[in-house]
Amino acid sequence: MYLIGVDIGTTHCKTGLFGAGGAVIKIASSATPSRRDVAGHAFYDPDELWATGAAAIGEVSTAVDPALIAVVGLSSMAESGLLLDRATGVPRSHIVPWFDPASTPQAATIARESEPFERFHRTGLRSSFKYGLAKLLWIREQHPTAHHGSVWLSVADYIAYRLTGQMATDYSLAARTFAFRIDTLNWDRGRQRLAQAVELHRRSAAAWLSRLSYRGAAVAAGGRADKRR
Repeated sequence: MYLIGVDIGTTHCKTGLFGAGGAVIKIASSATPSRRDVAGHAFYDPDELWATGAAAIGEVSTAVDPALIAVVGLSSMAESGLLLDRATGVPRSHIVPWFDPASTPQAATIARESEPFERFHRTGLRSSFKYGLAKLLWIREQHPTAHHGSVWLSVADYIAYRLTGQMATDYSLAARTFAFRIDTLNWDRGRQRLAQAVELHRRSAAAWLSRLSYRGAAVAAGGRADKRR
């Protein structure tokens, strides 16, 4: 049995293949392709980022029989994310990086409408442009219909979707949106009202995962198992 670990980072996409006991079999790393729009805002192209991650998975998978790869574990830039069409899986926005400050005005609006201690108690966070909720509001202002029928996914969620066809997240990534209550482990309805019809991806408590892991069949094609419809 072998394990693959993938880290989609701000500057590099890093992938490692490991034996069941933790022995390093193969490592691959490549630059994370980033872009800027005409206004100077940073972004990642979803298809380009997927291609980079898939190529890295495929590269390390060549060291062993892919059928023996049991798990793919994913991590990424926690606050970076995009809107994805819930029905088709087609991106409705670029991936907005955590470090781009374009959503600073939206974060200020959230802060004005929130009591700081209450928000910290619920989310474990202080208001910032980095978090998913502010970025959702910024996207809606730039593209007023992008949120219709859409799902917000973090980068790790998006790569997992392209591998498996399943739209899901975990508690840790949900907690970086500023719209998730860590005290109840559920979405904060007050913040959803503020977002006004932006659909954060919700599932029943039974479907929440403590971590993201996927069976080896998802990468049996050498990292090219794209499940997008």
